[in-house]
Amino acid sequence: MLHRAYAGLLAQGLRYVATHQDVTTTRSRIACGECYVAELEASVVATVTFREASVTAGCEWYDRTDVASFGQLAVAP
Repeated sequence: MLHRAYAGLLAQGLRYVATHQDVTTTRSRIACGECYVAELEASVVATVTFREASVTAGCEWYDRTDVASFGQLAVAP
């Protein structure tokens, strides 16, 4: 799903992790939050991982107790 969603960006030379990540990386990234998927006619068509403020870190903004984040966002082309 992620590879399909990011294929257009990869074709433009933009190499985001989602363009090439393996199953182990995907599992590791979604383990940090709550992963949601959207299905249409029994196919996954979107995904996003929500991370609560308590598990975000890395810069002054993310270190705030009132800031959550999301990642692994992809929608089928």
